[in-house]
Amino acid sequence: MADMTQPDSRLGFHFNQPNPSYSKAELARWRAQLSEMQASWILLPAPTDQALPEAFVRGLLDCGLQPVVHIGCAIGSVRPAELNPLIYSYAHWGVNYVVVYDRPNMKSCWSGNGWSSQGLVDRFVDASLPALQACHSAGLRPVLPAPEPGGDYWDTAFLESSLKAIARRAGKDLVDSLVLGAYAYARGRPLAWGSGGPQAWPASRPYHTPAGAEDQQGAQIGAWYAQVAERVLGQSLPVLALGAGDGPSGSEDVQVDAEMGRSLRQAGWAPELMAAIFDRLPTADQRAGWFTQPKRPALAMEAHAKGAPDKVLDHYLLLPSAERYAVPVWRYASAFALTKRPVIGFSSEEAVLARHVSIAGDERGIPLEVDEQLRAAGCHVQRLSVLPASKSACRPDPYAEPCPDGQAN
Repeated sequence: MADMTQPDSRLGFHFNQPNPSYSKAELARWRAQLSEMQASWILLPAPTDQALPEAFVRGLLDCGLQPVVHIGCAIGSVRPAELNPLIYSYAHWGVNYVVVYDRPNMKSCWSGNGWSSQGLVDRFVDASLPALQACHSAGLRPVLPAPEPGGDYWDTAFLESSLKAIARRAGKDLVDSLVLGAYAYARGRPLAWGSGGPQAWPASRPYHTPAGAEDQQGAQIGAWYAQVAERVLGQSLPVLALGAGDGPSGSEDVQVDAEMGRSLRQAGWAPELMAAIFDRLPTADQRAGWFTQPKRPALAMEAHAKGAPDKVLDHYLLLPSAERYAVPVWRYASAFALTKRPVIGFSSEEAVLARHVSIAGDERGIPLEVDEQLRAAGCHVQRLSVLPASKSACRPDPYAEPCPDGQAN
């Protein structure tokens, strides 16, 4: 059975890539960035015909991350039994959450003419219940796929009918372990929109939100879904936000994302949400806004050192991030890179995941404290004597450590 240890934070991000790579370098990059963000969750889109690479998934689990595998195929496009081998494989590796299907209250998420037939909710339960049962049998927390807020079939009404059907047809053990998927997007509204759920806004009804009232179409959607479950089942259920922030991918209001990220670090904010997984990982210059207090750059490295994770990279060449230093240094470090074939990058947060780290240039490009932080994290560190004295010549850097030939292979 999977380990259900509670993650350190409720913050997570989508593994969003047009052409996903599951290499060791990509694993190291994501581990480092999620560590820097103090995030514990990552959503992995997954196909129906094969499992994601085991080494990549286990690499995330090994550093304490909680992967959510999302098989977002169209409803009716596969026979439920075809997914069982995938579900049991993910469970065997240590995954706790596998979500099958997406936005079942949207016509576009159904295969063929499934949407137009009678008994829509019952046919959704026909398709989803076997996957929920397989997850439960494998020791996972079964997750009901997230409806679209509002949607073609109003989401709260769809959820209520679905829970009633599941309660009639499934055992109490499965119902008690159920997690409700949701999309907690602000959609241009204040983050407090809809706080208190339907108990606070009794005038709001499916397809009709009176003037002056608020509804579930915001970041507080967890309160609405939890209260629907309590009304139907007699108990509240945890809510897992498979999307969070200002809106679906394409929205540019990164300030709303940051505000919601800060709010999630407060235990009393949207307590129904067990986690919220954002569509976009913030860029390096946006990340400070996600913390209520300034975060020391060494924090992620310290966390890795304390956790003593396995190094997933053999050799990393760390270059200065400032162009004025990186360009001239690279002219002389490129020969070393071609010979040694390291992973090349500009992030000390990535470098911490390598056994050997070669730092190009002197302290003007990369402070000497980075050397000590990397050593404290268990890395073997060397400075390359490659800093140019002029455009036409190269002299050894007097402040660099020697780079013995044959080291850091």
